[in-house]
Amino acid sequence: MLENGVKVCSVMFYRLSMFYKTLYKRTRQQARFFVTLVSIIFFASTLFVSVPAAAKCALKPTPAILPDAEEHQLLLVTQNLWRLVDDHPDTFSDRPVESSYFQQRLDAVAGYIGETLRFPHLLAVQEVEHAQLLDALTQRIRAAGGPQYFVVMKEGLDPSGIDVALLYRAPVVIESVSSPFHSLRYKRSPLYSRPPLVVSVAQPFSFKLVVVHMRSGINLEDERKGKNIQEKRFRQASVLREWMDAQQKNQEKVIVAGDFNSAFGDAIYEQPIALLQALPFMSAWDALPEEERFSYIYQCRPQAIDNILYGQDIAKMAARVAVTRGNAGYQYLLYKKKAPYFISDHDALGVYLQYESLGQDKEDK
Repeated sequence: MLENGVKVCSVMFYRLSMFYKTLYKRTRQQARFFVTLVSIIFFASTLFVSVPAAAKCALKPTPAILPDAEEHQLLLVTQNLWRLVDDHPDTFSDRPVESSYFQQRLDAVAGYIGETLRFPHLLAVQEVEHAQLLDALTQRIRAAGGPQYFVVMKEGLDPSGIDVALLYRAPVVIESVSSPFHSLRYKRSPLYSRPPLVVSVAQPFSFKLVVVHMRSGINLEDERKGKNIQEKRFRQASVLREWMDAQQKNQEKVIVAGDFNSAFGDAIYEQPIALLQALPFMSAWDALPEEERFSYIYQCRPQAIDNILYGQDIAKMAARVAVTRGNAGYQYLLYKKKAPYFISDHDALGVYLQYESLGQDKEDK
């Protein structure tokens, strides 16, 4: 509809401009008056056809929270926090927010982690600025009566300063943290602006958790930039998949969680997730009805760009999968004005891992 409207306006403007040439042969004064009138009409008409279709999208899912984890269940959640930055510049391209807005946003996110995410044991986050900010967030959670969270983070390479991180709480015990992809290059730039964070979890059971925020699809279809972006996204996925396969061969349990910026439905956009989700790995989304498989709404199209991937060993422990509602579909309120209590443009995805059953399986053997 949008494209048709623009075409109609363009055709009208072309025909009127041809008429203007005819008028120009008569009197310059009449021609100037006419071209001014045409310009006003053309500008006014574009106001009605140039509004993005997504802004008119009526798809606004009913808000929903995650269920509480049951005894001996580990709740792992991934959540993009939409540029959670503080009130002072840290990099040359940093865009700090006002102090009052920052304090309100900390309160809002702290409340959201408890009220909506139900204090997950492992919270993989994306688009966060630095560890000091997350330390302040954990203090807000604790001051409000919530559990004590700990922060795991490695500074990335994104010029805007946004990174990936992990918040965790008891009974989780972390053995080690690494960023093995940090130094990899793609042509003359880093392969990952936000390198995947690898966390080795020791308790309540052993596995490796990778927190990711892959290259976005911005300019993916651009005639000049698109091919290079497509190649970089595919290279990111290929390197990560090679690492995942190597861990599987070593009998390591692996979970990859985060914002993949890739979803099925478009041949080019789906390339990274199609590679990463191929067997023997699978997606937590598979446990939900097809109509519920989305965490983001782009131009009124639901997309599952946030994901949690794992192999058969973890799949056997997945007692439940759930998704929040109330962010995706409401993002244009977030974009248009400073709204500290709108947390994100992404919904959260959570998986409940029943670790007691694994111990029982061993005893049965």
